[in-house]
Amino acid sequence: MAKDRADSEAKKKKGKRGKILMLAVPGLLLVGLGTYFGLGMLNSKPAKAAVQPPVSYGIGPITTNLEDGHIIQDQMTMVVTGGVTAGELKSDQPQITNLVIETLSGWSYNALLSPGGKAQLRSEIETRLDGLLRAIPGSKAKVSELYFTNFIMQ
Repeated sequence: MAKDRADSEAKKKKGKRGKILMLAVPGLLLVGLGTYFGLGMLNSKPAKAAVQPPVSYGIGPITTNLEDGHIIQDQMTMVVTGGVTAGELKSDQPQITNLVIETLSGWSYNALLSPGGKAQLRSEIETRLDGLLRAIPGSKAKVSELYFTNFIMQ
């Protein structure tokens, strides 16, 4: 009978040990997974800021005299990247228009008719507009494209 009692107590101890293990193992797994993913989140890189799409902005129509007395009527669309809005560009419209007029006034009719003349003009205006946009405090704006949408000379 003493042996039966000892066996009974041994079974009870095994049963308690089994219950403890059945509760402890999943608990430890959950703690381990939580720690793994929690630390993983701490070490992860911050999400990139949402990239703002480029903004298209129309310039003109502008009519002015060329250097040699001929007249030009020009209209352009510039594509600007760097988080600038159309509203911000609109507030700079007088400076943009002035810059284009000054640039056009320095060109002659024959220079614009020559092969590559319009491409050189486009490049010059693009560079000067870039400088104007970068002069705005805190601006990261950049002219990525410039398109002539109307170009008439007389």
